[in-house]
Amino acid sequence: RELRQLEGGWISTEQVKRSRVRLQRLGYFEEVNVETPAVPGTDDQVDVNFNVKERSTFGSFVFGVGFSQSQGLLLNSSVSEDNFLGTGKRVSATINNSRVNTIYSFSYTNPYYTQDGVSRGFRLFWRTTDAGRANVADFTSDAYGGNVNYGIPLSEYDTLRASVGLEHTKLKTLSTTPQAYVNYINDNKDEFDVYQLGLSWSHDTRNRAFFPDAGILQRLSLDAAVPGSGVTYYKLASRTSWYQALNKYFTLVAEGDVAYGEAYGDTSGFPFFENYYAGGISSVRGYRANSLGPKENGRALGGAFRTLASAEVFFPPPFAADTNSFRFGIFFDIGNVFASVDDFDGSELRYSTGVSALWLSPLGPLTFSFGKALNKQAQDDTEIFQFSLGAAF
Repeated sequence: RELRQLEGGWISTEQVKRSRVRLQRLGYFEEVNVETPAVPGTDDQVDVNFNVKERSTFGSFVFGVGFSQSQGLLLNSSVSEDNFLGTGKRVSATINNSRVNTIYSFSYTNPYYTQDGVSRGFRLFWRTTDAGRANVADFTSDAYGGNVNYGIPLSEYDTLRASVGLEHTKLKTLSTTPQAYVNYINDNKDEFDVYQLGLSWSHDTRNRAFFPDAGILQRLSLDAAVPGSGVTYYKLASRTSWYQALNKYFTLVAEGDVAYGEAYGDTSGFPFFENYYAGGISSVRGYRANSLGPKENGRALGGAFRTLASAEVFFPPPFAADTNSFRFGIFFDIGNVFASVDDFDGSELRYSTGVSALWLSPLGPLTFSFGKALNKQAQDDTEIFQFSLGAAF
């Protein structure tokens, strides 16, 4: 299904190359090589042989352990099958637990719902959140819901995704909850249903899923709580990642991310529980996770507008036998989060630089960074060393 060179057809060098790229982007293989030997006894036919080296996997039952400085110890277990009953469908049941979130979820995906490559999936979940444990302002929430989603290929490189869902949320305040959050609940509700609509477009020309060195990944998305919901709002986001090999060993990666949200209808103010945050190993390294932007009593409030950018040069470890699962990097990050788009101030952007390391370990991605905050302000919290061990799913 991923091969673009058809058996019995005229051979096309471009289609063979594209087939190899599509196999690499599945993420299942460390290496994908192709050979085209002549068919014995013929002078006008060739075989197309793809030789793959699989990545290490955990099988269908996974128990994972991870750690991040924003969420602490991460425990998860999952039962998953990527080829359920030999049908090619993916089924997964997962339990994730950290000091911030506890999540139970079940998902089902048919990646080839139609012969044209349209996918369809379902997801059910239950989640509890203690936001104060993530270095941000205190509140707790309980939520459960589900959605159905479709992926529609528009071209060889472009995909449209659409989803509809329902989520029920219960908010709880504490004695340390910011007054702005309390006011929001008083003006709106502390328990409500949200009817969700999600739309996204992606353009992906990367040559592989892990450590690509060519191509671009662009994504535009809209997530909305539609009329009839207990609260109504929308969120728009744009993210671009560009990959360019500088030579055999060095790859330049440039990324930009802009996200914006706003309430509409009778809802008073953008929901604080949907706020964006910045700072930490996944955004502006060198600053404590989720710590940037507006604050109250030293705790980050987040905001409805976030802008991030980074440039990083990756290279494999010198003299290492296995360079398929490890990379070093030198990075420059910039970004911040603001209460609203009207509050954006370029002088409030934060900068950092440093070195990083990424290992695709059997437990999941293990990321380290040594970052230096370049324009720290008095209210900022910084961390030179940051790391995260992603639990396997």
